[in-house]
Amino acid sequence: MPSTKLSGRSWNPTGSWSTPKLPAAPPSFTTPGTLYIQSTGLLPQYRGQGLGHRIKAWQIEYAKQNAFRPIVTNYRETNSPMISINNKFGFQPIRTTPAYYEDGEATVVMELLLG
Repeated sequence: MPSTKLSGRSWNPTGSWSTPKLPAAPPSFTTPGTLYIQSTGLLPQYRGQGLGHRIKAWQIEYAKQNAFRPIVTNYRETNSPMISINNKFGFQPIRTTPAYYEDGEATVVMELLLG
């Protein structure tokens, strides 16, 4: 799903623009060759159809074909479906950033090291 960005802001599923705060960068984020996935989202009517799994598979394949080694991504702490998809692909949680979102919710930062 292509992201919609304007002046550093992202369109979120609630139908509004948001400007996420950047978490403190883990070492792999500052390393050349890291793919950082800032936002993957599906509108409610498209959830539960396997699209999140297919998008994640495409992102991983893209990273492999373009010589990225680590992939770093983050999700709301309550987004258990996407966290579960990441776990199935082998992503490991590397930290939680409290109060990452404007509503005070934490984000879970996950990493996959490609071989």
